[in-house]
Amino acid sequence: MYGRTSQRICNNNLTYRFFDKTCANIEQSKYQTKLRCHEKSSCQILIDNNLFTDPCGLNIPKHFEIHYRCIDKKQICTKLFLNCSKSSDLKCIQQVQDEFSCQCPTAICQYNNNNQIIGFTKKHCPEEQLQGFHWPKTTINKSQYLPCPSLCTGQVFRYCNFNSQWSKANYTNCECPINQSGQ
Repeated sequence: MYGRTSQRICNNNLTYRFFDKTCANIEQSKYQTKLRCHEKSSCQILIDNNLFTDPCGLNIPKHFEIHYRCIDKKQICTKLFLNCSKSSDLKCIQQVQDEFSCQCPTAICQYNNNNQIIGFTKKHCPEEQLQGFHWPKTTINKSQYLPCPSLCTGQVFRYCNFNSQWSKANYTNCECPINQSGQ
């Protein structure tokens, strides 16, 4: 955190001066620190009002304070994955996901007979035959493209949405010749 949160810190030669203002730019400090130090074994940050927007004003002494802990990224992500429920998709808390850069699978927890998590089952739209097209099993949030019907050029597509439901087939990219008989 860059700013001033206490009257006791950075108070050299200021015994008789009173700053009633506490000021800090926490979000920017967090962002700049992560940008320079995330996933590094060491880092250095030189404090500068050009790097950090001065939250207090030029005549107010400020300090930079960091609290950190080293973690094993794989270990923390595994713990997050263990918090998923049987009935719904695994959801990582955005704040934790941002701080630790965990990749959350689009999946449902898979359990054994002892109610222990043994892995994840990917959600998908089922394989389907529709209007002469064979739509293969597709992971959610993905589109599937197939060639347009014979004599036409382009591709027809469908989207597998988050609820494992296929969208209607979209033929707008298909171009078909017009049959003008009788001329």
